[in-house]
Amino acid sequence: EKVGVKVLASLFNVADKAKGDTVKVNLVCGCISDVVAAGAPVQGVFKKLLPRILTLVAPPFDGDKVESINHLLTLLSSILPGITASDATAVYRTTKAIIGTGKCGKKAFRVLASLLGSHPSTVLEAGPEDVVKVITETLMSCDVGSRLERLKSLRQVLETLDNKRHPDVIPGSVGEVLLCLKDSNGKVRDEAYGCLAAAFDARGDPRDFIHIVLGAVAARTPHMRSAAVMALSRVVFDRRDCEVTRSMVGEVLGVVCVLFREKAREVIKSAVGFVRVAVASMSKEDLEPML
Repeated sequence: EKVGVKVLASLFNVADKAKGDTVKVNLVCGCISDVVAAGAPVQGVFKKLLPRILTLVAPPFDGDKVESINHLLTLLSSILPGITASDATAVYRTTKAIIGTGKCGKKAFRVLASLLGSHPSTVLEAGPEDVVKVITETLMSCDVGSRLERLKSLRQVLETLDNKRHPDVIPGSVGEVLLCLKDSNGKVRDEAYGCLAAAFDARGDPRDFIHIVLGAVAARTPHMRSAAVMALSRVVFDRRDCEVTRSMVGEVLGVVCVLFREKAREVIKSAVGFVRVAVASMSKEDLEPML
């Protein structure tokens, strides 16, 4: 144990002095994670690290301050699996404050995702609504680069969600998931589809979930309407073995066909994609009345 503490302290010193050298910092942080996984106590390092972050959180923010916070958040991420439940609560509150600034979104959401992975019960103690609020209400203020980590955090919430106790979480978060289905980054799109699948499973009622997504077909913007149709295509394709989903394909197809009157090319393209999926999943008997 004493050896672990010394090794951990030495690695932290190396990583701390390497600020600005991303490759070196990430390499050393990987070593720190291995040491923590082996059981090395992290309390000593944590008690020095968190106060430094808290000192920097107070505005105003300049470039050097943001760089320092991002650096310390990277170090913090490497020790999260080893901290206590009470420390996890402190980290969550600090992370919320940093996310609220809109300046260090990517690193802060990475900490949040790691925290949800290592201490889910602690973070979600007050209910998943609080975490989802942090994720969805900062959509416009956080940088584009934070989208992937935001979705990773949301997916972990959805995968552990008790829908009966928290029925408003999925309707409140599905909008951001739909928009991210059309992101230019492939990893973001894949994570968004993962969130969509997690939300479908968590809802527990295929008919209700499809109606939630179907509501977005009436959105104001062509971008959202297109994203909603893409989501419906994925749900119908991935859950084609679900009897309830199959029974709703005709109903959804009727709604989507109305979109062919649209002028927006992206909506038409998504609608064509849905028709192809729907036709492949419907029986001849169900399809014949719609021809």
